[in-house]
Amino acid sequence: MKDASSQTAPDAQLLRLRNVMARVLKVSAEELEKSVRTATADDMRAVALMRVGDGATEQAIAEDSDYLHWRYLQCPIPGTHMVVVDLKNGPVAAIGVETAQFRAKVKDQSEAFARLMDAVVAPEHQSHGLGAWLTLEVLNRFSTVIVIGSNEQSRSISEKLFTRLEIQRLYKSVLESKTVVERRLGRNLLSYAVSELVDWWNRKRIHRQTNQLPPQYTIAHFQTIDRLLSALPDDLSGYSLGPTDCWEPLRTPSYLAWRFGSHPGRRFSAVAILDSSDHVQAYAVYTVNSSGGDRAGQDAYIVDWRSKNIAEGEDNPLSYAITGALSTLSRQRVSVVTALVSDAESAHSFQQAGFVLRAHDPRFYLRTQPTNASTVSSKGFAITYADTDRIDYATSVCGETNGRAR
Repeated sequence: MKDASSQTAPDAQLLRLRNVMARVLKVSAEELEKSVRTATADDMRAVALMRVGDGATEQAIAEDSDYLHWRYLQCPIPGTHMVVVDLKNGPVAAIGVETAQFRAKVKDQSEAFARLMDAVVAPEHQSHGLGAWLTLEVLNRFSTVIVIGSNEQSRSISEKLFTRLEIQRLYKSVLESKTVVERRLGRNLLSYAVSELVDWWNRKRIHRQTNQLPPQYTIAHFQTIDRLLSALPDDLSGYSLGPTDCWEPLRTPSYLAWRFGSHPGRRFSAVAILDSSDHVQAYAVYTVNSSGGDRAGQDAYIVDWRSKNIAEGEDNPLSYAITGALSTLSRQRVSVVTALVSDAESAHSFQQAGFVLRAHDPRFYLRTQPTNASTVSSKGFAITYADTDRIDYATSVCGETNGRAR
């Protein structure tokens, strides 16, 4: 296996591709090789401009530059960086790299997986293969690569080189059904009656599940991640997604503080289940999309969760944390709550909390090298929204409309 952060000598095919790419760009192969470097803070505005487009506002460019700076220059995970192609006048292509440590609990193994994201190419160089070539150059440094992303450029590049992993599923819970029902039945008296009945039933279900909390547990609500971190121990190795053996990303307090506490554009909150000694037995982190004005109709995501390691067959407190998050979000007039689930144990906990399996997120993809697809899937590979860039996109730039968002 290749070392996750070391570069190996390119094979003959990659050298041929480099020569072809050099001719397309009208530079020498040596110049092209030297043009590939690690991005600095000074590069982030140019990369942001490639991502948001020439017609974007200064505010959108500045916000995306802040996001890239946070994502690749402030991340506490060693090996996280952005690679750019700089043809003397600044970056013309870029791709993000995050080297995340995953573990398999039962076998007590750990392995580094490289996650690639945010692949972009300047408009004047698009459709020439530059993005695919840069991806292959980076791919040469790693043995196992998981490709994630939500922007269209990354999607088109990844489709040419990687195989989709059919392991991520969307689970949803509808808290206010008016919009969903009206979409199917129209705006009339029948849709009003149906939505009122569905919402009444959901409130009763959440109330009943909350009251079923075992007497040894209490629910704690944390408006900020700092408060959650103060309740968690310094060593989070005792927390996992469940007893099922699978590859899951490691969590540390520094990662949680960075991912949820210092995000440049999103606010995160959490719900935790505490035992009689006020020790955290499970937690769920969530975020709400800001809709502006009337708060009704907002969407929310449960983006990360963990519970104390339990034996198979024991009661998992995670479902109570998820129910606690639903109870809080229902009071905030959130319409739909979504979670990205890829392991069986978490799926069971979400189903216990009343979530329903939907489908793949059409705006998000998860891929790997064709040679690794069956291996990764067979071992079991678990991620949440926190391990993707999906929650870093909302409605203004690359999300539901045309822009970058958070």
